[in-house]
Amino acid sequence: MAPETITSVLLLSAGVAISPLPVLAVIALLVSRRPRPTSLAFAGGWLGGIVAVLTVALGFAIGASRLGLTGLQRSAAVIGIVLGVLVIVAGVLVWVRRPADEAGPPGWLAALDELPPSRAFAAGGALSAVNPKNLVASGTAGLMLGWSGLSANQTTAIAIAFCLLAGSTVLVPVLVFLAVGRRAQDQLVRLRDWLLPRQAGLVAALLAGIGLLLVVRGITGA
Repeated sequence: MAPETITSVLLLSAGVAISPLPVLAVIALLVSRRPRPTSLAFAGGWLGGIVAVLTVALGFAIGASRLGLTGLQRSAAVIGIVLGVLVIVAGVLVWVRRPADEAGPPGWLAALDELPPSRAFAAGGALSAVNPKNLVASGTAGLMLGWSGLSANQTTAIAIAFCLLAGSTVLVPVLVFLAVGRRAQDQLVRLRDWLLPRQAGLVAALLAGIGLLLVVRGITGA
């Protein structure tokens, strides 16, 4: 049980990390007029949202286990199968409805140039905690850990690893920028230009992968 749980949790962290929208957002902030305060605030909100969702789900699962609510775990497995199918369908819809041609950066990226740090923090938290894909991935990871039977130290270590891996694609660009300054902006712009036409495909693939993982875990855990 434990090795499969650890693998699933780490795969879910990759599903959160490889998210085009927050990466595009943090790049936009890093090439804006106030890159340091806004990007740091955004990264803090992004990581904070991941930690919050994981902690709530983990606490719920641990509490349910201590209360002996084993039926709840079985019900969650069934819900996971249904939710997984819905997530896969969402991925297919994202792919089918993807724009035929990306005509440059969307307007919301340009709007980030005027974003104050407080709103950048809120935007980061919303993308990690309210975005359905990330909410499902982080919440599922917390439930898996809480019901895994791992020791407290093991659970804590894996939870920290999940949060750091899930937040890495936003945290790393910010840390690189803090280390080398505006010299990193050319590389960031090239990354943005590479991601823009591929974001729908990446989101579709991630949704399909997360949905498949939910279905498999639901079937094996039901």
